[in-house]
Amino acid sequence: MCTAIAKEFLLADIDAIHDFKRRKGFALTALKKYRRNDDRKALEDSCANPANKYLSPPIPALDGIRIILMEISGTVAAAKIADPEQFVNYN
Repeated sequence: MCTAIAKEFLLADIDAIHDFKRRKGFALTALKKYRRNDDRKALEDSCANPANKYLSPPIPALDGIRIILMEISGTVAAAKIADPEQFVNYN
């Protein structure tokens, strides 16, 4: 039970960090609503702090994926026709 609660909390925290980093308008609207504050500068400062505190996940370069697919294409038949973009999630 406690691990499920901890997991849900962490997932919500991760979603919030994602919103602060990628959906600034949405994050500002949520902060304005739940903090009951209309001060734009204070809201932007509140939004920028968590966004800058955490690193973004690294996204592999498509050229690097293409090279790996070429290297393993001798032993993995599906690598010959694989599109490098199918291995990257930009969301």
